[in-house]
Amino acid sequence: MTTSTTWAVQPADWFNFDPHGADYCISIDHAYRVAQQPQDMMIWRINGNGEPIRWVRVYGEEHARSMTVAELSHLV
Repeated sequence: MTTSTTWAVQPADWFNFDPHGADYCISIDHAYRVAQQPQDMMIWRINGNGEPIRWVRVYGEEHARSMTVAELSHLV
């Protein structure tokens, strides 16, 4: 699998990564927006050699988003 994207989203109940059924995203922010579904979704990170890694599960109707660097700096 050769792709320049590093994130993919698909329903969590599929369990195994399906490269043909996943929605590929240009950033983690984009992945979080795609994952905002009424069902549980899994965000996968595609590493440099094309291997998918389960990254984060977004539960149905959860309002999840990634944090900016500025927001993270307030946590330290």
